[in-house]
Amino acid sequence: MRRFPRLRVLVTGFALIGLTAVLAGTASGPAHATTTGAPVFNNLPPKSQTSCYAGQVQLQPCQVVLVPADTSDTAKFSTGITAHRYGFPNVLVPVTCKPLLLGDPQPPIGLNAAPVYLPTRVSPPPVGVPSTSWWGTYQYSCTATDGSQSTTVTVSLTAQDQATNKPATPGSQNATADTSDTATVTYPAVTSSEGSVKNEVGEAVLSCGISPLSNGATSDNQFVSGGTFPLGVTNLYCTATDTTDGQPGPVPPNQYLKVTVADQPATLTVPLTQLAQATSSSGATVTYAPDPVTATEIGATGTEADTPLCSTDKVASSADGFISGGTFPVGGTTVTCAAPVNDDPTNPGPYQAFTVIITNTPCTTLAGCNLHGLDLSNAILAGADLSSGTDLSNANLNKANLSGANLSYANLSGANLNRVDLTGANLYGAITTGANFNMVTWSNTTCPDGFNSSASTPETCVGHL
Repeated sequence: MRRFPRLRVLVTGFALIGLTAVLAGTASGPAHATTTGAPVFNNLPPKSQTSCYAGQVQLQPCQVVLVPADTSDTAKFSTGITAHRYGFPNVLVPVTCKPLLLGDPQPPIGLNAAPVYLPTRVSPPPVGVPSTSWWGTYQYSCTATDGSQSTTVTVSLTAQDQATNKPATPGSQNATADTSDTATVTYPAVTSSEGSVKNEVGEAVLSCGISPLSNGATSDNQFVSGGTFPLGVTNLYCTATDTTDGQPGPVPPNQYLKVTVADQPATLTVPLTQLAQATSSSGATVTYAPDPVTATEIGATGTEADTPLCSTDKVASSADGFISGGTFPVGGTTVTCAAPVNDDPTNPGPYQAFTVIITNTPCTTLAGCNLHGLDLSNAILAGADLSSGTDLSNANLNKANLSGANLSYANLSGANLNRVDLTGANLYGAITTGANFNMVTWSNTTCPDGFNSSASTPETCVGHL
């Protein structure tokens, strides 16, 4: 039998611009009953199980070449498709390619083929073509022919869009509310881009959602660069997606942005110590003089009046929450108020307190008043004038604030002064027989005998009472 030399076919692969790639592997057709094998394509990548479809039909053998797009969303395919004669790597044979989708550009063919620029696609895939095998992908049926022998492969060229980067936020934002208890906050825009090297800006579509969804924040640009926020903390979760050029890339993780809106500073005013005589065994109804409790916010955007919230340390009643008065029992009832209240949870203070004293006998002033045996625990009597023989005998002054009070010549016999603050108080000439001075705060206190508590260490009037 006469033998003929075996022939080989050759196809040059793709040299990719912007991507370091090694195109390896071959695809060959079935053996022919001749002494010459079918042509062999050069340097194509391995067969792939994805991205090579015509409609729903998978095409085999299939070769896939990926090149990332540049900032113009175009990928450059510069090395032509070639094939060689079987057994002769240096002998090139003709190659023809036709696009599987009508209208697609021709791929580079031949050893010295001119580069082909394939853009990422911006239109939806044709009917019947899976979107996962469409975006930026161009498919060709390429045939290498050597005489009567041929090899056909499907080559899939993919112009791969750059990945979308995680959004970058300007960091936590702080603002002060206006008189409507909201703040319009403008901050440097949240940004994102494509690609870690080429840094393509403008492709990423940004949006920021709020949490909780019901907090009432609004924005005309999805909180990308600002919005109007309520009092308190609004959490923004920003995402970036790339659909501008038709390739929906992976969604980067949420980027967290916190906006905190503080209330305008509040000013709280409360009355001075109130003094009234009981009108019944239940005590007396008092209308504060000279002023009721008030709370005002003064800020750059104007003045806002708030409703204070007040509570008492004794059982008392009031139609307006002790804002302008109420019915108080005999003795001392301390009213503690805060501003603002329910509508401004970010600003629970300041706090102020005052004491309403109901006596059994008439008194026009505290000085010289008969307060014998009254429960004045927790009373706020800082700076009060309790001189001139004020009768506090057997009174309960537990934890009372008497800092700066004038108690000269007051009668404190038998009184309970447990944990009383006597900082700066004047007790000169006071009667203290049988009084309980347990855990008292002595500081610059004038003792009944004229001794100053600060002259001893530790500071005390013990021994000078």
